[in-house]
Amino acid sequence: MLGDQERHRTTATFPDGSLRVQEFTGRLVVEYTNEATGASAVRNLPDDGGHFAAGLHPRDDPGPGFYGVDGHGWQVRSVAAGHRTLVSGEGTVEDVCQTLS
Repeated sequence: MLGDQERHRTTATFPDGSLRVQEFTGRLVVEYTNEATGASAVRNLPDDGGHFAAGLHPRDDPGPGFYGVDGHGWQVRSVAAGHRTLVSGEGTVEDVCQTLS
């Protein structure tokens, strides 16, 4: 992480206490590195209500990857405890894992 001034709050949880909804605000600049190849990329995830990054697991939709989202209306929804889905909005999404492969 090259710069982190973000803050977050949890606004909803599942009955078992796991996270359901979180809100983030603040500046975040990150560097991603593929340790196998040494390839790297710096991304600025500005705080204007639509830019964020999320790592998804094989059980999540659209599948495993680390996604950088740029635009508005995008969400990562927890549809059940332990399962999340990336909900599309306007703008672009980058699978950073594919970018650095």
